[in-house]
Amino acid sequence: MVMQPNFAADAPGGVTVRAAADIQRLWFTLSKRPWTFLVIMPAHARGDATELARRLAEVGTQHRGTTVRCLLAVNVEVSETSHVIVEAIAQNPLEGATIVAVDSPLLNPASIPIALAADGVLLLVTLGETDISAAKQTVEAIGKDRFFGTVTLAPDPGT
Repeated sequence: MVMQPNFAADAPGGVTVRAAADIQRLWFTLSKRPWTFLVIMPAHARGDATELARRLAEVGTQHRGTTVRCLLAVNVEVSETSHVIVEAIAQNPLEGATIVAVDSPLLNPASIPIALAADGVLLLVTLGETDISAAKQTVEAIGKDRFFGTVTLAPDPGT
């Protein structure tokens, strides 16, 4: 699965109408699998999954009519990983789900146990920024079988 949300800094809320439709399609694609705890992980050390996690949780909440929580687990210390995992799995599947944005394991190895505890991981690749070597290292750190798929993003034009 490869989706290409087109984030644009000049659009209201930072996302173009087309990008919102892409995120909706991504949500419906992810809905084909059963999960209650999903991690979104950048494939390279400078990547940031927080915006995609927030937008995906918003769409999921609208679609399901129940809360899809978004937890930001960036800059998490190893000593905090158990707390993040407990918080993510505490959600009752009938009441909603949890999407957790983490750092790349190339930047923060504490992301690894969070990803391993999740039902699945979505790999975030930024075009022009993520190199193949970093993506391979990220997948190897978590295990290929843990990934639901890959989302590609166009780089932010402001950077």
